[in-house]
Amino acid sequence: MRASRPFRCLLAEGSIVGIAVVPESAAAMRPANLDFVRLWDPLAQASGLRLQANRCAVAGADCDAATPRFHKPSLSRKNQVVFARVRCLIYRWFRVPAAMRRRANASRVSRTPPTRKRPSTMYKAIRKNPSAPQAPDDILSALRDIPVSALSDNMHRNIGSVGLRPYQRPGRKTMAGTAITVRSRGGDNLTYLRALEFCRKGDVLVVDAGGDLDNAVVGGILSFYAAHVGMAGLVVDGAIRDVAEIRERDFPVYARGVTHRGPYKDGPGEINVTVSVGGMVVKPGDIVVGDQDGLLAIPQEDAGYVIEKALAVLQAEAETMRAMKEGRWDRAFIDVLEARCNN
Repeated sequence: MRASRPFRCLLAEGSIVGIAVVPESAAAMRPANLDFVRLWDPLAQASGLRLQANRCAVAGADCDAATPRFHKPSLSRKNQVVFARVRCLIYRWFRVPAAMRRRANASRVSRTPPTRKRPSTMYKAIRKNPSAPQAPDDILSALRDIPVSALSDNMHRNIGSVGLRPYQRPGRKTMAGTAITVRSRGGDNLTYLRALEFCRKGDVLVVDAGGDLDNAVVGGILSFYAAHVGMAGLVVDGAIRDVAEIRERDFPVYARGVTHRGPYKDGPGEINVTVSVGGMVVKPGDIVVGDQDGLLAIPQEDAGYVIEKALAVLQAEAETMRAMKEGRWDRAFIDVLEARCNN
C-alpha cells in the first residue's frame, strides 16, 4: 500500500478488521458514503467476518449507506505474514487499547469449531468394550451334538486353533458358547479377573496371553468360579496350573501349557477385542466350539449353514460305516485319487 494514499481505520463491532483505501480523487467525499471504498482486508478474510454498513464507521462517523464493496484477494503464506505485521502497526498507529485487541483475538479463536472428544473406553490399565449379543440357544444346542471335526470339514479344514490342548475330563458333549475375548500380557491375569464381569451364563472366555508359558493365567480357583457362574468354558493361549484339580471336572479348559508359577496382576489388557489364540482369530460374539480334538470359532451369521453341512457329513459317515459292516464299501474312489496325482 502506497503511503501517498490516505487510509483510515475500519471498525467492526469494536475491533479493527482492516484498512479502507480511499482513492485520492475521492478523499474529500463524505465518509458516510462508502460506495467507493475498496476493503483490502486479509484479517476479515481469515476470520470469516462479514461487515455490515450499519455496524461500521470510518474516521468515527456512522455509516447508513449501502453495504460497501469489499475486495478480498486470496493470500499466500508470505502475504499473510506481511498483513499480520500491518495489523500490529495499525494497532500502534491508532493506539488501540490492549483490552480491545484481546477481545478481537478471542473472537477469532472462538470461531474455531470445537474438537469432539471421543468417548473413552479406558479404565486405568484395561480397555473395556461391551459384550456382543449371545448366540441363539437353538444354535448352541445343535452345536453341542456335533463333533468339531465335522464342523471343521465344512470350513475349508484350515480354520481352528493349533497347539491348545483340553485339560478337562473327557466327555461326549461339545463345548459351545458365545466368545468374550481378552488380550492380556503374558502371565498376567488382571484383565481376566475384570473380564469375568462381562461374562454371562453360557459364554466362553477366550484369553490371548501371547502363548507365554512362564506364568499361569488361570488355576483351579478361577476355573472353579467360571464353572460356578454357568460359563461354558475357558480358552487360554498361555499357561494354566492346578491341572490335577481341573482334570477332575467336566468344565472345559483349554490351554497351551502348564506351569506351577502363579500370575501377576499388573495389566495392561483389553476386553472384547479381536484376538488370536493358537493361530485362530476370534472376534467378540463368535461361537467357540471345542472337544477333545480341538477348538473352532464360527461367526454367528455362518452357524446355521455350517450346522446344516455338518449334519449332512455325519449322515454320510454313518452310511459309510454301515457299508463297511456289510462288506459293500466301494473303494473305487481310491483309484481316482491316485490317478490325479502329478508324480
